[in-house]
Amino acid sequence: MPTYEQVARFVAEYARLTTEQRRAFRRAVALFREGLETGQFHSSLGVKSFRSDPGVFELR
Repeated sequence: MPTYEQVARFVAEYARLTTEQRRAFRRAVALFREGLETGQFHSSLGVKSFRSDPGVFELR
């Protein structure tokens, strides 16, 4: 299961999102977690792994 650490900057930026933006963010997180579990990421996420750090992913 993915792990994370919330940092103050994230919390502040998340608080500034609109309701619709928060909804989209939560959907992207759900799709990302599903992809981690299945090994297949939804194409809308644009997920790629870091070559220099296997097991670390980014999405756009």
